[in-house]
This record gives sequence, C-alpha cells and structure tokens, in this order.
Amino acid sequence: MNIVKNTIKRAREEELVYKKGDLAFSIFDLDLDRSKEKQLEQARELSLAKKISLVTSNPCFEIWYLEHFGFTTKPFQNNAELINELKRFLPNYAKNRVDFDVLYPLTEQAIANCKKLLEYHNGGGPEEAPSFANPRTDVYRIVEIILRGGDKQSEFKTE
Repeated sequence: MNIVKNTIKRAREEELVYKKGDLAFSIFDLDLDRSKEKQLEQARELSLAKKISLVTSNPCFEIWYLEHFGFTTKPFQNNAELINELKRFLPNYAKNRVDFDVLYPLTEQAIANCKKLLEYHNGGGPEEAPSFANPRTDVYRIVEIILRGGDKQSEFKTE
C-alpha cells in the first residue's frame, strides 16, 4: 500500500494529466509471499481509483532480466535462487548495477518471452497471469510503452 500511496503522491506532485496520456505505475515484487494477497487486493482497489497501474513480479523484478536470455517457466523457491540463475548470464549482476549494453539488444526477445510466460500461466489464453504465478512479471508492459513512444498507452489498463 505504501508504494501505491507514494506513487499517488508523486503523480499529484508531477501534476500528471491522465486524459492527456500521462501514466503512473507502482512497481513491486511479490516475493512468493501469499500473505500479501490481501495487501495486493487493497493496492489494486486504491490504484484503480487513482488511475495508477500496478506492475508486479513474482518472485522478483529480476525475472524480467532473466527472460532476456531465454524463455523459462521454472518456478523459483526464492529471490536468491532467481538471482543466482540470472548471474549465469550476467555474472557481475547487482541490484544497483545492471549492464544495459547487454540487455538492451535482447529487449524484444524479453518482451516476447514475458508474453509467452503469461500465456503459459493461462493455458494459452490472453488473460493476465495470476499475480502469484511463479515466475511472472508485468515489467514488459511498461517497456513496450516506452519503446513504442507511448502508442500503447490506452492498452495499459489500471488493475
């Protein structure tokens, strides 16, 4: 809830105008923690009311990076296991140090892999993957908007 509340505050400070195409996102990890389900539902309700889009990853954001290097549906036991897998491809990876020169050329592949992951969790359907599916991420949705110059804004619904 604090992440969403901070996003709402920042959106107000930045004077975002949603009718003109401005978007605001709250991005956070679910950490495989099913006890967060009630908090997530509350965050969804608040974000919907305030036109904030939730972007979640389970177990953590690094699944977005990992999907750059190939499609995987491997469930992870914790964040550390996922980060160790990522380090097979980015040996010097640290949360405060990312090699975008390596990742950027693979961005379209990562987007495709994340969409494929979504379909995997939905049995091939186009719906959104359940929040606690392992692994999953919505990060690709923001990246698509940025790469396409904002032309997909209307497709990014608030949850």
